[in-house]
Amino acid sequence: MSDLNVNHRDSKHTCFWNFIHVKTATKFVCSLALLGYLLSTIGLFLHNYKTWHHYIEIVRVILGTFSFANVFAGIHLKAPRCLLICLVWIASRMIFHTAQILLCLIAYFPESPLEHVQRHLMGSFLRDRNITKSEHFIRFVAMLVLYIVIFDLIYKCYKYIAEKAATSDKEILPHSTVLISQESKTSV
Repeated sequence: MSDLNVNHRDSKHTCFWNFIHVKTATKFVCSLALLGYLLSTIGLFLHNYKTWHHYIEIVRVILGTFSFANVFAGIHLKAPRCLLICLVWIASRMIFHTAQILLCLIAYFPESPLEHVQRHLMGSFLRDRNITKSEHFIRFVAMLVLYIVIFDLIYKCYKYIAEKAATSDKEILPHSTVLISQESKTSV
């Protein structure tokens, strides 16, 4: 079968129980993420910047905004490489949240040899935010699940854009196997 016969409305290009197309869902999720980063930018002006966590927050907001804005560029330009930037960003956030979950689990075992590492890394973070260990654990598990869902959605959109870019590079008409001889060209 030819690559030109690819059905872009196929069920493999839908998500959320075949309810919405991956491109539309990705645009919606990235719009919400950019709105969240916009609100985070407003919140950055309210910090007093006493600890290094606040400066990391500035870098996180800038990188997140850049990566989710690249998704729109990738969809518009049909350039799947732009979506890879966001996939790498989300993968790094998933690794961060997994590490935070492990640190929270270490906190429940105070006799652990890694307990002093956990206390050093998370102690000021928990004091600054005035939250308990359980709330911290639940928050990071929820964020990890959310990032997994977003990663899956953007990866499906990446595959769709890559497939669409590959088929748009092909010629519309198939190659002909009819050979025109030199004699027939001169007689016409």
